[in-house]
Amino acid sequence: MINKLKKYKYPIKLAFFMISYLLLISILNIIFLPENISKYLIILLNLTFFFIISFKEGKKRQNKGYIGGLKISLIGVFIYFLINLIVFHNTIGFKTIIYYLIIILTCIYASILGINKKAS
Repeated sequence: MINKLKKYKYPIKLAFFMISYLLLISILNIIFLPENISKYLIILLNLTFFFIISFKEGKKRQNKGYIGGLKISLIGVFIYFLINLIVFHNTIGFKTIIYYLIIILTCIYASILGINKKAS
């Protein structure tokens, strides 16, 4: 029984981290921070979240960490794209493309760092 639960350790941690992340964003919106400050904090939290996930993915891989980071980033960007398109009815603009590129590059870099950190 315990061996079967061990394979769900990473998804459970990921779900817990994601729930706490969403709660933190909700608290930031509740305490009425100025819009420009909360906007930059949310961007920083998003990049930190993707950095941590990609770093852990890189530590799990044997080689080619950039592929793991690219996989994580493309999944995340696709989810963000769908949310923006369906829920908020936003179109893609120049700022959005730059934001998605920053997420992709952050994930690739974090995954490369993760695979190099494992080696040392």
